[in-house]
Amino acid sequence: LFRSRNELLGTKIWEQYPDAIGSQFDEKYSSALATGQAVAFEEFFVPLDTWFEVRAMPDAGGLSVFFHDVSTRKRAEDARALASERLALLGEATRGLVGTLDITTVLRQVTAVVVPRFADWAIVSLLDQAGVVEASHAVHADADKAAEMARLLELHGDALLGSPALHPVVQSGESLIWPAVSVKQLEGAVGDEELAVLLWDLGVASVLVVPLQSGAATLGVLCLFKGPGASPFTAEDRVTAADIGRRAGLALDNARLYERQRTASEVLQRSLLTPLPEPDHLQIAARYLPAAQEAQVGGDWYDAFLQPDGATVIAIGDVVGHDMNAAAAMGQLRNLLRGIAYDSQDGPANVLSRVDFAIRGLQIDTLATAVVARVEQTVEQRSRMERTLRWANAGHPPPFLVRANGIVNVLDTDDGMLLGLDPESGRHDHVVTMVPGDTLILFTDGLVERRDSPIEEGLARLAECLAAVHDLPLEDLLSELVASLLPVNADDDVAVLALRAFREDRVRPPEAGPENVPVDVPEHL
Repeated sequence: LFRSRNELLGTKIWEQYPDAIGSQFDEKYSSALATGQAVAFEEFFVPLDTWFEVRAMPDAGGLSVFFHDVSTRKRAEDARALASERLALLGEATRGLVGTLDITTVLRQVTAVVVPRFADWAIVSLLDQAGVVEASHAVHADADKAAEMARLLELHGDALLGSPALHPVVQSGESLIWPAVSVKQLEGAVGDEELAVLLWDLGVASVLVVPLQSGAATLGVLCLFKGPGASPFTAEDRVTAADIGRRAGLALDNARLYERQRTASEVLQRSLLTPLPEPDHLQIAARYLPAAQEAQVGGDWYDAFLQPDGATVIAIGDVVGHDMNAAAAMGQLRNLLRGIAYDSQDGPANVLSRVDFAIRGLQIDTLATAVVARVEQTVEQRSRMERTLRWANAGHPPPFLVRANGIVNVLDTDDGMLLGLDPESGRHDHVVTMVPGDTLILFTDGLVERRDSPIEEGLARLAECLAAVHDLPLEDLLSELVASLLPVNADDDVAVLALRAFREDRVRPPEAGPENVPVDVPEHL
C-alpha cells in the first residue's frame, strides 16, 4: 500500500485512503462483514495506480484482508485485448475498403471504421495532384452534429489542409499527433476564426492526423478528433491510424485508377457510336450504359443510318465478351454491317447473311447477336400514312413494337442463328406495318437479363413498362425504361435504340429534332 507498517498500525483505513470510500473495496468489505462470507475480487485503486487481487475473510474480531499486486498481469491482459481490438479494427477496415472501387464509398468506409470506435469524429479528404481537396466526407458520433459537419466540409478544404500544422502531413507523408489541444493552439494551427470556432464546438481535446498513402504518394488526409473527457490519442493509436491510412490510400488509388480506365473505356465506346440521323417524320433515340463493375469496353453497339433510296436502317448487336478483343470485333462488325447495308440497299436478312460471310472470309474470330430493321415507305403507303417495318434477327433478344394505343407486340422469330456460326444458314425477313404513333424498341440483353431470374421474366417486365409509358416523348420513354428496369449497379452493358413514326400530314414534332438527312437521299419515300 506504499506505506510503512508503523504508519498504518493503529490507524483507520478509511482515513488513510478516503478515496476507497464508496468504491468496490468498501462494498465488498461491507458484504463480507454483513454475510460472514469471504470475498475475492480484483480492482484498480486509482490513488496508487495499482491493480489488486483482494481476499477479505471475516471472523469474530473483524476482517482480515490480503492484497496481491497484479498490475503487471492486468496490463499485459489489457495490452493483449487492445491488440486484439486493433486487429479487429484493421480487419474491418480492410473488408470495407477492398469491396468497392467507388471513391465516395471508400471515403465513407474510412469514417465508418474509425467513428465512434476510434475517434469521436473524423474527416477524410482526397487530394488531386495539385494538393487541392477533390472529395471529402465527415462523420460525428453525435448525429445531432450533422449540420455542423456539413458546414465543416464547406470550410475545411483550403483552411484546414493548408494550415502550417498540417503541411508536413500533406507534403511529406508524416503523421501528426496532439495529445492535448488548447483553443489558442487550434486557432494558430487553423488560421481561420470561423473554422477554429466550429472545430472547438464539435469537440477537440486531442487530434491525430495521418496521410492516406499509396507507395510514396500521399493521396489524402484522415483527421481524427476526440472531445473533452475522452482519453487522448496515444503513440499506439498513431500506429493503428497510420495503418488504416495506408489501407485507405491503396483503396483510393485503385478506385481512382479504375475511374480513369472506366472513363477512357466509355469515351472509346461512345466514339464508336455515330450520331443518330433525323429522317423525315421519324424520330430515333438511344441510350448506352456501360456495366457498373466493368472498366473495359464492352461489345454492345447500335447504329442508325439512311440508305441511298431513303429507307431508314436501325441495328443493334452484342459481341460475346467484355474486353478489348470484344471491342475490336464490335467495331469491325458494326462497320461491316453499315457498309454492306448502305452499298447493297439489301433487306435485313441479306445484310446479315453477307456480314456472316464477311466474318468467315476476313477471319474475324468472334460470335455476335444482332437485329437489323429497315423502315420503308411507298408512295401509296405515304398516302395512307403507313410504313413497312422489315427486320431479321441473328440470335438477339426480339424487338418490341409498341402500338400507338399502348399494345405491345413482341417481334419474335425462331430462325435467327448467331453471327459467326454458319454463313450458310438461311435467314429470312419478317414484315409488319407501322402507323403514326408506333414505337420500335431494340435492346441488348443487359436490359432484361438478371442472374436471379430467367430472361422471360425480364421480357415480361419490359413489356409491362412499355405499356405504361408508351405515350411519353421518346427521350422520356427511354429514361423511364432505364430507371425502371436497371438496378443501381448493373453488371452488364446496356444499349437501347428506339424509333417512332409521326403523322406526315403535320409539321414535324419539335421533340423529334430538325430533319437532318444526307443531301442525296430522296426527300420523301
